[in-house]
Amino acid sequence: MNEVKSGNIVLQQFMFYAIIIIVLIMIIYGVQKVYSGVKKKQKWAKTTATLLIILLVFLIIGGIIFYIYALALGEAFSTGL
Repeated sequence: MNEVKSGNIVLQQFMFYAIIIIVLIMIIYGVQKVYSGVKKKQKWAKTTATLLIILLVFLIIGGIIFYIYALALGEAFSTGL
């Protein structure tokens, strides 16, 4: 019975990593299309690039806030508060 579970776990992990790789390839392809559109001075590409920059800034700020929150939460659990 354990062999069946481990086989399912391996398949699940493979599918998980395959989906991550597919999404990363799609993101890279999209960024390349936007970059080439900006180089050609297309209006849609400039708008999309601006939105992507704003999204990236929000993600970085959110990541920093989450990191500080996780540190504080870890500190609270380590001290027993």
